[in-house]
Amino acid sequence: ATSLAVEGMGLVDREDVLVADEPEAFAQAMIELYESEELWRRLSENGVRKTRELYSVDAARKRLQFLFGPQHWDESNQAVPPSRSRTVTEQESVGR
Repeated sequence: ATSLAVEGMGLVDREDVLVADEPEAFAQAMIELYESEELWRRLSENGVRKTRELYSVDAARKRLQFLFGPQHWDESNQAVPPSRSRTVTEQESVGR
C-alpha cells in the first residue's frame, strides 16, 4: 500500500502491511513478500488480528454502545445520572 493509503489507519510497515510509494519499491516489496515465508506469516497473522480488533461484530458493538451511550453525549465524559435522563413519555408529561 502507499503511505497515503495507510495514513491514519494505525498500520505498521512490515508488521501489518508493506508500504511503498514508488513502483520499483512496491515491486521489490512484493518480491520480498513472495520469497519470505516469515514476512508472509507475520503480515497474514497481524492482518487477521487487526481486522478482528477493528471490524468484528464485537468491536462494532462496543463502538456503537459508546456512540449511543450517555458517556458520549456528556461533555465531562461521565455517565449521565439516571435522574437527569428522562424517557420521551416522562418529558411529554412534564410539558403538560
